[in-house]
Amino acid sequence: MSSLTDIRHVAESRKEDLIDLGYEDIEAVMEANPDDLTSLSRVGENKAMEMIVSAENLAEDTESDSNTHTSESSESLTSNTITLDEEDTSTNNSSDELSDEMKIRNMNGDTNIGDSEPDDNTMEDTDEEEETVFTDVIDTDVISTRGASDIREVDDSEEVYSLNLDLNAEQHLILLHALYKKYLHLQSRDRSRSKDCHYLAQAYSAHPESVIVNRSHLNTLFDVLQEEKITYQSKYYEDELPLCIDLFEQVVEFRDNVL
Repeated sequence: MSSLTDIRHVAESRKEDLIDLGYEDIEAVMEANPDDLTSLSRVGENKAMEMIVSAENLAEDTESDSNTHTSESSESLTSNTITLDEEDTSTNNSSDELSDEMKIRNMNGDTNIGDSEPDDNTMEDTDEEEETVFTDVIDTDVISTRGASDIREVDDSEEVYSLNLDLNAEQHLILLHALYKKYLHLQSRDRSRSKDCHYLAQAYSAHPESVIVNRSHLNTLFDVLQEEKITYQSKYYEDELPLCIDLFEQVVEFRDNVL
């Protein structure tokens, strides 16, 4: 199990400082506001974001390991539960075996019943696809079907701004991917920021040339793109990094001018 010292930039002394601030585990750091972490000694905004991203990656790795362990346990349960009489090889027993297997797999949430195990190459391809920075098609329909209550609309009483970003096709995909990913990630952690991401993703899907935003939307967009930029830097996405940096700097310039 990961500890606070597994987080990037966190040694024993900083671990104690984090605990003093109320961040006692990785999940707490993952949900922290970057501005709060800058109160730590020798921690600026960039280092704070790197700590949060590192905590998120550790949490995802832990969740992945847990899912793998659960899957192995389920397979063990299946093999140990389905026992056949070696002396009885009739067709009826084969049908009973399939029926039992279906029941057990349904209990485990596996609806893909087949005669063969998944091909190893297929599983490797899936892993590689998950590492892709962004895809050619962003499924924004998924965002739309989450429900109107998830969208944080711009309040008439709030001060609003027309944000015009100079986006090419790749930058548009980078932006949508970052917002969509963060929206899903924050759904159970920070509903306010999740709704901001939801609104921005829908708005930029419909009108990428100009979007009406309020202060909260701007701050969320700033945080999302800053985190995405750090992710690109850490994974050496050389082709996409300049596009992401340009996109982030446009938001920084606009935000500094209006806030």
